[in-house]
Amino acid sequence: MGEYSNWNEWGKYVIKKLEEHDDKLGKLDKSIIDLKEHINTQIASLKKTIAEDNIETAKDIVVLKVKAGVWGLLAGAIPVALMILINALSK
Repeated sequence: MGEYSNWNEWGKYVIKKLEEHDDKLGKLDKSIIDLKEHINTQIASLKKTIAEDNIETAKDIVVLKVKAGVWGLLAGAIPVALMILINALSK
């Protein structure tokens, strides 16, 4: 307080500094809000991407199940066909 000649000047200085800090806090609040909105947008985008990937994965699983069933049918049908052929030829 050496550079201020009285309490009135000191009080004005303190109020000026408080107002500066208030402005800085306001800017920080706005920055935090903007950052939060950006993060929420990114999260929503990632959730959408994950949901789309899950749908695609589910479709792939269905296709693989069908293919496995067809291969299983063929694998079971070959021995049966051979047994029928051997039985028909042996008569």
